[in-house]
Amino acid sequence: MKSSFSILLIFFLLIPSLGYCQTTNEYLKIGNRKFENHDFSGAIIEYSKVIAQQPNSEEAYFNRAYSKARLENYSGAILDYTKVIQINPRIADAYNNRGTAKMDLREFNSAIIDFTKAIEINPIDASYYTNRAGSKGVLKDFKGGIEDYTKAIDINPGDADSYYNRGSFKIELQQNESACLDLKKSLELGNANAAATIETWCH
Repeated sequence: MKSSFSILLIFFLLIPSLGYCQTTNEYLKIGNRKFENHDFSGAIIEYSKVIAQQPNSEEAYFNRAYSKARLENYSGAILDYTKVIQINPRIADAYNNRGTAKMDLREFNSAIIDFTKAIEINPIDASYYTNRAGSKGVLKDFKGGIEDYTKAIDINPGDADSYYNRGSFKIELQQNESACLDLKKSLELGNANAAATIETWCH
């Protein structure tokens, strides 16, 4: 399960003073430095300062949400990602990351909705498909999960984990011959965990 994080440059428009711009930018820079140093609590404080002055800063909400998720405050992260989406509903990573936070709270059906929206916005990010596949697997929708892992493999043919997980789902559906092909490909691509599964299921 993967979340996406990128530090975006902020261009503030219609700001009443240069000093105000410098202050909010400085808070963001400090927050980003603290995040990079794994001081997530400190980063949240700085991003909150930006939000206090710029309540529609999607960057500050996004970065604060990611920091909250790293501290396992998934409910808080969901609230911040929701705010990002309200400000700009075309940020695919906000839907994806909100979906991963929902997975951590075991809200799998809702997570699938978010991953589907992320895919609608950006259909060439393999991680969105693997995240959705993982949620489908928990809900025993192995057929749907296989379809998503297949799409992820089409986008990233070198993804050993997608081959492994697709193979595991095929085993659940008693498609052992096809599953073993996936597991062997996963091992070939460097997933050492595939060896034991091959030993168990592939004769």
